Amino acid sequence: MKTSSPAARRAAAIFLLSAAVILSGGGLMRKGMDAAGLGRVKASNDAYLSASFDKTLKTFAVISAVKVGLAVVQGSDVGIGFNLEVGNVVQSAYDYVDIAWRVVLACAAVLLGTRYLLQAADLLSPWFLAATFAAILLGFVTAWTLPRLRFLRTFLRDAAWMAGLVTVALTLVVPFSVAGGHWLSKRITRPSIEQAHDGFQRIRTELEGPRDGRSGLWGKITEGKEKIERVVAVVARRTGELTEWVLKLIAGFVFDCIVFPAAVFLVLYAAVRRGAGVIRDHRKRREFRSDLTEALRPGRIND
Repeated sequence: MKTSSPAARRAAAIFLLSAAVILSGGGLMRKGMDAAGLGRVKASNDAYLSASFDKTLKTFAVISAVKVGLAVVQGSDVGIGFNLEVGNVVQSAYDYVDIAWRVVLACAAVLLGTRYLLQAADLLSPWFLAATFAAILLGFVTAWTLPRLRFLRTFLRDAAWMAGLVTVALTLVVPFSVAGGHWLSKRITRPSIEQAHDGFQRIRTELEGPRDGRSGLWGKITEGKEKIERVVAVVARRTGELTEWVLKLIAGFVFDCIVFPAAVFLVLYAAVRRGAGVIRDHRKRREFRSDLTEALRPGRIND
């Protein structure tokens, strides 16, 4: 069987790489990868982030209501009749709730930012994939037409490796980091967050109390005094539970929104980079042996 000529193999390589550049830049390769399974990961991440964002907003609303209820006592100083010790308890509870309020608000912003990050990765990954194939194509053309320009070949090879790593990070590492964070969240932190949310909801209900709709100036004054006394009683009774719920809420949201996705990302990226480094080192050793063999050829030495 007759072997194809080097010119034919080069023409085929140029054609295939050019087609890969066009298909990648047009997003067709990304659509193929979505059909192969990445689309399900993307849909799962979108559903998870959307549901988490909605739950975070609901938790934020509940904590805001509790914070407002505590602020009624924390900012009042007329005719209430509670001593300094109870006032300090309310102040401490207000500080705890305020920290949780800020953390939940920040985590809501992180969740929204993560959705934007996934959208940006989905938008940019086809272009980096096209850049990877383009750098490989230019490297082959340079090696065939300008073999003496080794620095240009090295530059194009390094550019192809860098663009390839970014492509893998955007296409696989980022989405699977969110998916891994979702998996860890469902099995570790979600029960604590739901328990804390339910606890804050109960405190909110107790702080609000019944609404009897009293009219008149004296009715409003009496209703306000009773509300302040009710807040003080609830805080004095729920101080230990409130502290526990605040800690669970803060730890749960921080791990869900930051720690878990970041840890999975670092592990996956380190694995990808390590694997790429092993392949690159192997190729460098093979190229070095090839160059050394070429340099030590009897005819080359005589030249």
